Amino acid sequence: MSNETMKKAIAASAAKVIGMAGAIILSTACASNPSSYLAFESCALDSTSNLNAAIAQVESKLKLDQCAGNFELYSSELIAIARKNTAEGNLDLFASYVRRSIDKGHVTGNRGKELFSRYFDDEFYSLKSLPGSLCYNLSSEERKADLKRDLQAELSQKRVGKLEVLGDKEGFRASQAYFEQTMDVLNALDSACSAENRRMAAR
Repeated sequence: MSNETMKKAIAASAAKVIGMAGAIILSTACASNPSSYLAFESCALDSTSNLNAAIAQVESKLKLDQCAGNFELYSSELIAIARKNTAEGNLDLFASYVRRSIDKGHVTGNRGKELFSRYFDDEFYSLKSLPGSLCYNLSSEERKADLKRDLQAELSQKRVGKLEVLGDKEGFRASQAYFEQTMDVLNALDSACSAENRRMAAR
């Protein structure tokens, strides 16, 4: 295979992966009580099975200096509550909660968007946020394992978000199918990238 043909093959494979990531429809949240790990008792949430009420409590607690750094723990607890109250409307509640948390500075914009994306977005955040090119992320066994592990972890998060929190069975089945197709394409691209990397190293 000529150098030019190899470059075209890699570009075509990369475009296919990126296109698939855009079409994807669609670490499990703590099932225990995350508030039990809070440093201050005053930061713990009162027991409730109502997601709206829990969000109101969280937003009130986040205003307190001693509780302001607990966005991640609180979000895990909200996910745990929502899993017991599966409803399509939970999507809007979480979207509003994350948006307000970003606006009020309780979480950075990037981290807030990442949290929401990993549970509820159609696309896989793991692909959208890759450092460097796809070939770079497949250029060593360690990077390759990290990428595949992150994709698998995000699929588990989408199982929680799409299936258990929203009750979107069709959406999650689509996520599983696209995940499997993405892994197949990554494996194919891995071969093309490996050949190109060997050629470059031989120069």
